[in-house]
Amino acid sequence: MKEADGTVLRGGAFKPRSSPYSFQGMGEEALKYLAEAREQTGLPIITEVMDSDEIDLVCEYADILQVGARNTQNYSLLKALGKARKPVFLKRGMSSTIQELLMSAEYILSGGNMQVMVGERGIRTFETATRFTFDVNAIPVLKELTHLPVVADPAALGRIEIPRIGVSAIVKIGSDEQTLSRAVGLVPQSARPGQIGNVVLAGHRDTFFRPLRDIQVSDRIRVRVPPETYEYKVESVMVVSPEDTNVLRSKGKEEITLVTCFPFRYIGPSPDRFVVSATRVN
Repeated sequence: MKEADGTVLRGGAFKPRSSPYSFQGMGEEALKYLAEAREQTGLPIITEVMDSDEIDLVCEYADILQVGARNTQNYSLLKALGKARKPVFLKRGMSSTIQELLMSAEYILSGGNMQVMVGERGIRTFETATRFTFDVNAIPVLKELTHLPVVADPAALGRIEIPRIGVSAIVKIGSDEQTLSRAVGLVPQSARPGQIGNVVLAGHRDTFFRPLRDIQVSDRIRVRVPPETYEYKVESVMVVSPEDTNVLRSKGKEEITLVTCFPFRYIGPSPDRFVVSATRVN
């Protein structure tokens, strides 16, 4: 990230999730990992704080405190952050108006903390093809209405296309159920397009990856990450057990692996995984 001109490292120690059974983060242990990453890279770190009781703990490790979309109108948290002496990145809620976002910022400012940034990260609309709709129009409006720095957080990584079989879908970072219900998910621990390593993309067999049943060796896979487009050639198609993770390991080159459940027509939890492996061309 630093070599690509990244200036801040973001990581989630506490993860707000829709389901109480989903991974909730590693807490203070993750904060220690983030602090170690800062020491090794020299990059300041930003992480989310979810509760006013956690502010002092997070301040011990983080350089910037993030307020997630679900807490945009958590006024007790915002008031407590007004007393903190660390910069705060305030995300717009998925159903919040611009005025509501700015009023939430005022809760922090009125407490004496003048180091506030506001972030546009997408709002909930009737569209279901993507998780949220990125409100580009909000950026100039915010810049007109406030002196606070405005940060764009579109969340989407790019788009995957397999022209011969008609695959075209948004790619987002994450492989949790919420992400995969709206997009193809990039497994967080895998490589990014353009890097040496294995880019692992997961998708549901009954939505975005249903056409994979017709994929063939030598088909081309395109991943668009503006302004770049990365093209891969399919080398193999196989069915493996869920426990077989060897297919996800990197072979030391630029490659991509698509994973979905198998069989494609099956009621209930699928017993196997359908895996497509491809290598970058050109």
